Amino acid sequence: MGQLWAKSMERRKYIDAFGSRVPALEAAVIHLRALQMILALFYAEDLKRTVRHMIQASDRFGSKLPRVPPGAKNPVDKALGALVSDGAITKAEKTEIVELIDFRNNIGHQIQNLLADVAAGRHVRDIIDLPKHPKYRPDAVERLKHFRQRLENLHQYVGLFDFDGIVFASAEKVLSREIIRLRKRIEKLARKRTAVIKAVNLELSVRGTPVGADLDRYTVHLRYGLDGPLTTIGAEICYRLFEAGKSPMAVSHILRISLAAASQRQRAWTKLGGMRRPRVDLNALKKPRIRPLYDD
Repeated sequence: MGQLWAKSMERRKYIDAFGSRVPALEAAVIHLRALQMILALFYAEDLKRTVRHMIQASDRFGSKLPRVPPGAKNPVDKALGALVSDGAITKAEKTEIVELIDFRNNIGHQIQNLLADVAAGRHVRDIIDLPKHPKYRPDAVERLKHFRQRLENLHQYVGLFDFDGIVFASAEKVLSREIIRLRKRIEKLARKRTAVIKAVNLELSVRGTPVGADLDRYTVHLRYGLDGPLTTIGAEICYRLFEAGKSPMAVSHILRISLAAASQRQRAWTKLGGMRRPRVDLNALKKPRIRPLYDD
């Protein structure tokens, strides 16, 4: 695209073409994570309860000094340490179990941050420092299930039998089945998104074209402020982008307007005659008194 306009585009970290509407792909990811987090909460609590019981019951029946006495602080960490001391699990396995339990705690206390990377709000990426927030673990459910099975195979310890798993079994089955369905849907939507991105990227450049020169010349006159509506000059250049063969999605990114606004402009352009629309002289249009897009 035009050089000056391209530089102004670089200033914006994120352009919300959907007007903060959650697209189908992100909606499916949020739905998937919600189901996974329900399972992760149950599996993590079940794992904590099992680890604690294994050491406490085995020490009691083995007439050993209790390594995790009732009321002890950090009983799960002590129980995991006992398993490492016994050679039942490795230090690396203990570390991962602790990380998974921490992930469970993040679900309980920072669930909003575990979904921040798929938030649709146009300013979320400016407000939230994603690298400093806990990251979502898509493998958490599988790893928690792995360690549940791992502990069940430690036959030298007294196992735990309770009715929690039986009570939760129906929910577990339904949630697991829905997770499989959503993963397939996400894969399909991701392939479609990739194709759309490739197509739009091919459209974005207007460098060396007449409309690219228009963008450079009238950069500060396209909109009323940073996020305001298009001016009459901006609307005319929008029409010229359609005449240059640009799609509404490409136009939404080039002019930093929502996809809905670009589509509405395309309909207005069609009513005006589309490619047969009478040519408008940009110099004849009144330049509104507006502040620049960026203050250097």
